[in-house]
Amino acid sequence: MIRKTISDISSYQSDSLDFMNQLKSNGINGLMVKLTDGTTYLNPKSGNQVGNGLKVFKTVGLYHYYQGSPTAEANYFIKWVKAFGMDASTPLAIDVEDPSLYGDITSQINTFLSIVKANGYKCRVVYGSASWFNSGKIAYARLSDKNIWVASYGSSQPGVDNSNAWQFTDNFKGLHVDASYDFDGTLTGERFTSVVKPATPATPATPASKASAFVTDGRLFYSETGVNVYHDQKLSSQRRVRWGKGSYFYGSTVKVGNRYRIKTAVGYVSAYKDWVNKVE
Repeated sequence: MIRKTISDISSYQSDSLDFMNQLKSNGINGLMVKLTDGTTYLNPKSGNQVGNGLKVFKTVGLYHYYQGSPTAEANYFIKWVKAFGMDASTPLAIDVEDPSLYGDITSQINTFLSIVKANGYKCRVVYGSASWFNSGKIAYARLSDKNIWVASYGSSQPGVDNSNAWQFTDNFKGLHVDASYDFDGTLTGERFTSVVKPATPATPATPASKASAFVTDGRLFYSETGVNVYHDQKLSSQRRVRWGKGSYFYGSTVKVGNRYRIKTAVGYVSAYKDWVNKVE
């Protein structure tokens, strides 16, 4: 597998499409976006960063900045991951670096990761500095998920055995963004796509020619069953994103022939009423 370069961004970086294209033109192959922090913070730019990121990159993963309450924070993180409709192979990382964290925190990390796993997400990653891994604050041998993303600047290698990804700079090409080498497809989620069964949309029983079978207007929608997301209005090219069961999402309806689609921030979904309903 060819090594890819991944940038991780937060509210400190832009959420514009131009910014995403700038990253790509400078050699970035995918994104990890900060989604949450603790139990109350949601990155205010995360929606646009994910949406515009998916217009440019095949892969956009999400990470949570950990503050020390594993169960509460994992549940908060997953709530927003699901709200964004992310596929089960999406890279999801716990960022373990806050200076308030003392001693061996491996068991806390495992608790957090167990909740992510229980919600069906396959690509679970632990981010931390080389010094934290080497000092035993994060004990690799006892991690329940051994996918590690190691930060080590000013060195020729990550400095931790079995590293899956290495964050080697906090100012890639003068763009004021972090950059990491993904050694084996962990941060792109490619290692995990084979273990995730692609979602197969059902075939509407009601003839599609009947406009009454579709939601025809609205801005906020709800999917009780879950609905696939596609690159195109014809729904011929499926994305690695899915609005899951019980999802709420914003969008606008678009008429395509005698059918309707909903254009969301991350692509198009069917407006078939058996799959989605208008909230407002």
